[in-house]
Amino acid sequence: ETNMKALECIITNTGAEFDECIDSELLDLVFASLRHTNRFVRETGYMVCCALVSIHPRDEEAANKGHIWSEGKRFADALERGLSDNWSQVRMAACCATRAFLLGIPEGGGMSFSLKSSRLSV
Repeated sequence: ETNMKALECIITNTGAEFDECIDSELLDLVFASLRHTNRFVRETGYMVCCALVSIHPRDEEAANKGHIWSEGKRFADALERGLSDNWSQVRMAACCATRAFLLGIPEGGGMSFSLKSSRLSV
């Protein structure tokens, strides 16, 4: 949990410069944390997801940057799972990450992701 929180702070404070550090190994680690048995680790994992998608500018050039949007389906699946977690703190973190994800999808990138809105009660 503490390491994930440190990662979130690094991502947030370095901003778009962190993009070159994002690779499959990092994303595998983040996605694994979203399935962890400890709810605090899952919650922090979703906050890391929020930070990852928030650092990208919202334009077509961002759509061409590989890692985040090429893993969009995995993000969408993980966010959907988080929205139905049995812990409200995890659901809240997943909700924040989902908002950042949906607002961050590059315009004109030809991307579409399916999130079952029934999992989110407004």
